[in-house]
Amino acid sequence: MPVVLAAKSLGIDIVIHEQNAFVGKANRVASRYAKVLFTCYEEAFSDDDRTFLFGNPRAALADKVDVNRDEFDRIGLNQNLKTVLCVMGSQGSQTMNEVFKEMIKLYEEPKYQIVFVTGKNDYETFINEINELPNNVYVEGFVDQGNLLPFVDLIVARAGASTITEIVAFDLPSILIPSPYVADNHQFHNASALSSKNAAILYEEKDVNAQGLIDKIESVVNDSNYCETLTLNLKSFKTPNVNGNILEKIEEIVDVT
Repeated sequence: MPVVLAAKSLGIDIVIHEQNAFVGKANRVASRYAKVLFTCYEEAFSDDDRTFLFGNPRAALADKVDVNRDEFDRIGLNQNLKTVLCVMGSQGSQTMNEVFKEMIKLYEEPKYQIVFVTGKNDYETFINEINELPNNVYVEGFVDQGNLLPFVDLIVARAGASTITEIVAFDLPSILIPSPYVADNHQFHNASALSSKNAAILYEEKDVNAQGLIDKIESVVNDSNYCETLTLNLKSFKTPNVNGNILEKIEEIVDVT
């Protein structure tokens, strides 16, 4: 916000990029001084004629991923099985890690492979509390997510802006468990935007339990038609040429010649 106010005082043109479906407090205030508002969801600044739904620049990174099986092979995954990735952000989630432990106890040998990512800080504690991992169940402290995503069939994840962008870019069926600990509960609004168009499954953390999450996972991986529906509905969230569109509009505003 101080940068916006400084720019205003110096007569510098201001543009705002809102990456979430629910506009944060700083951007709500800063938007008063902006010439253009770039958004990623139709819900954000929906009643403002300065709004351009151009998407998240991170979407372009999907095209630059070096598609190889290095991370897939490092974990020891089987290319003949469907792959489920459960990851609650780079730091993990203690609350969800407890659910993951209970899920492992319930599994015998799933007909798909599932990777639980605990976060580096909780990995040792987590693995020490598990007597034995069933076949096709893997536990990692951290994964190279960008490298792994092209080979994932379903992701169970939070609903932050970057995660949603990757899900859309990689056409991934997803079960979204928004973090309830973030400002303005914005992850819930992101997840709701997708689930309202049947492009993802929304599962609030307060409702999550081990068997319930297993049931939701299996409702997707065991139903190819459902997977296809989720993937097809993600297309409405794709924003081609996002970087080019943003740059062109900025150059138009500042009259670059």
